[in-house]
Amino acid sequence: RFVSSSKDNTLKMWDAFSGKMITTMARHSASVTKVVWSGSDLVVSSSQDRTIIIWDSNGNYLRKLQSHAHWVNCLSLNSYHTLRSGAFSYKEINNKPESFNDYKIRSKNNFEDFLKIAKKEYLVSGSDDNTLMLFDLGSSVEKAIKRMTGHTGPINQVQFSPNGVLFVSASFDKTLRIWSVMNDGCMGVLRGHVADVYVLAFSRDSKWVVSGSKDSTIQVWSMKMKKRAFQLPGHADEV
Repeated sequence: RFVSSSKDNTLKMWDAFSGKMITTMARHSASVTKVVWSGSDLVVSSSQDRTIIIWDSNGNYLRKLQSHAHWVNCLSLNSYHTLRSGAFSYKEINNKPESFNDYKIRSKNNFEDFLKIAKKEYLVSGSDDNTLMLFDLGSSVEKAIKRMTGHTGPINQVQFSPNGVLFVSASFDKTLRIWSVMNDGCMGVLRGHVADVYVLAFSRDSKWVVSGSKDSTIQVWSMKMKKRAFQLPGHADEV
């Protein structure tokens, strides 16, 4: 199954094999900006109605998180990279799953191995109110664990590193900022773009971040040095 989000204020859950819609999830009152499916089998959606809603794996409403004062633009799970790699890991890179059931078992085992290290599945959100919020996805408490300030413009994207500890945010204020689930404040500001920063991605080893901007460049950043390592010009318009 997968879930899609729309400007029609709804989410829809689909059967990936038949292509048929399973259910419509209609609790938001404005455009749904992002949806993620967690390793603990929760669906999380953000919206321009300033809320984040948590649903169960059948599309049933569970609870609403109302910490932001403006549009919620982006979400990221600290388990993102583990979920994305599914049944595949470096320790079994040459050992492919033999069946769909084997794929499911190995995917679950990889997620459980991740939780042994990370301890919790965290969710971070970014908003037009220039703040980020960190939530414990396994907790029934609706209040954010941390509220992170520092950006002076809307936040377009946030992504956790593969190690599940660091996360980086990209903003209209032309900067990226480095954060950690272990620290309260900003760990570093990455300056180099001369226009809005739209997108970012981590390398698999958590050592590098690449960002794309309205200034038509791609920048590669060193997490160790907390500064730009390379600038990649070439595009003639926004990245």
